[in-house]
Amino acid sequence: MSRPLEGKTIVVTRPLHQAEALTAPLRELGAVVELIPALEIQPCVDGALRKAVARLEEFDWLVVTNVNGVAALDEEARRQGKRLDESTLKVAAVGSGTGEAMTAAGARAQHIPVDFTSKDLAERIAQHVPNCRVLLVQGTAAPSALADALTAAGARVQRVDAYRSVIPTAFTRQVETFFRGRNKADAVTFTSGQIAQNFFAALRASSITLPEGMVVASVGPVTTEALRKLGHPPVVEAKSARMEDFAAALGEFFRSRD
Repeated sequence: MSRPLEGKTIVVTRPLHQAEALTAPLRELGAVVELIPALEIQPCVDGALRKAVARLEEFDWLVVTNVNGVAALDEEARRQGKRLDESTLKVAAVGSGTGEAMTAAGARAQHIPVDFTSKDLAERIAQHVPNCRVLLVQGTAAPSALADALTAAGARVQRVDAYRSVIPTAFTRQVETFFRGRNKADAVTFTSGQIAQNFFAALRASSITLPEGMVVASVGPVTTEALRKLGHPPVVEAKSARMEDFAAALGEFFRSRD
């Protein structure tokens, strides 16, 4: 097997509970992985998701935007003894990874946008949602753009915030320890705009600049745009939101440089 990342150190900033999906393929390609989680996912406790799942049969569509929402939804459904595979809901998901998570939870997503963005999803299903009841499962930090677009298309949207994103307690210390020490990384990976914001805010707060020549890698166009706005346009962008493809994109980049 080709190991184009042999000897390369790659920083992974995903939440700890999701990191393995990226670290495993990176290690298979030979990389040394440094885990510095820039985000932690915590459940919302306001009861909104519980109430929505209890009324699941009242909705026509279920729209999920990432795997964290799927995990929260699946956990709540199991808690209530409901099976998503018995639902008559039409399911739409942002990104192939989210779609695969929905399939694993028992409800296959029929609509997944090619470019895996919320805007693309809204455009794809707009003609199908007029007068439909849509349950939109997101996180507290998600913008209102998708809900607004579906509402403008004629849907009756109930947005439920299923989780919230916080900065891990040890994150700033990990950043300082790694980047102020003698450690050297070849690339740092970003899988969301929020992760990118947290990472570069920690660098600024510690008066640390990204080492010259360190490759910034993005999982897709939305994260890429966030990185551009932060002044760190990525050199590598994955061809899909699958973590295997993200690792492969890094492998192809470093192979081309050798």
